[in-house]
Order: sequence, then C-alpha cells, then structure tokens
Amino acid sequence: MDNQCFVACINRSGVEDILHYCGNSIVAGPDGEVIGRLGLTAGTMIIDIDLARIDESRTHQDYLKDLQIRDGADL
Repeated sequence: MDNQCFVACINRSGVEDILHYCGNSIVAGPDGEVIGRLGLTAGTMIIDIDLARIDESRTHQDYLKDLQIRDGADL
C-alpha cells in the first residue's frame, strides 16, 4: 500500500515429492484490495486493471501526510 501500485503475488500449488505448495496467488490494487485470487489448484488468471485507480488511491490515502517523526513533529 505504501507504493500504491498494482501487485501480483504468485505462489506454486500442488505437491512435488514431500513438498506441499499452498497456491493462493493474488493480484491486489493500489489500495490493497484483492482483485483476483487463485485457490489451491494451478490455474491462469487474467485481470483487467484500471490505471486511474492509482491516482484515485493517492488522493484518498497519502501515507506521507500521516507519517510523523518520533518526537511528534510533522514532516
């Protein structure tokens, strides 16, 4: 969420020898909302993303304005 960009997190699924992979690959929007998820099985996901969501997210959530130095002074 700090970078406010789209993120794809990919994970293997299934079993190989004694290893069990949990899958659950996701795509998240710039506001952290999960907009696509695969389950425990292998698959393909196609997600349409709207780049305007980046600017929208930045107008609603500017984490740098909320950040404070330890002594309480604003940046």
